[in-house]
Amino acid sequence: RIPKALADSLLTHKTTSENVEAADYLNWTCSRSFDKRHNGCDKPQEMLNDDIDEIVREAEILRKEDEEQKAKEKKMRENKAKLREEREASKQQAASRAELNRRERRAKTDKLKALAQ
Repeated sequence: RIPKALADSLLTHKTTSENVEAADYLNWTCSRSFDKRHNGCDKPQEMLNDDIDEIVREAEILRKEDEEQKAKEKKMRENKAKLREEREASKQQAASRAELNRRERRAKTDKLKALAQ
């Protein structure tokens, strides 16, 4: 809840539909709450410290789980990238060996042709 003086200072002196809506909004009543636990004047309007502590604990657990999940996903992305690099290196090595074998066969063939002549 904000102080009335601050709320009043937020409204301009002109009366417009927006100002009327804003002024109406600032006149908050319990029944306007969307939270059924607090939408009546006979109901408590603040959470108990234990309830707040429980929400904070749950949020901390969720944050830690989220961090752990993100770390696992990062590790998986790094492993996939490493595997891709290794696969690409293997392909390049295989291509180099195949090219070397072709050259060696061509050289042997040329040598045999030269001897046959």
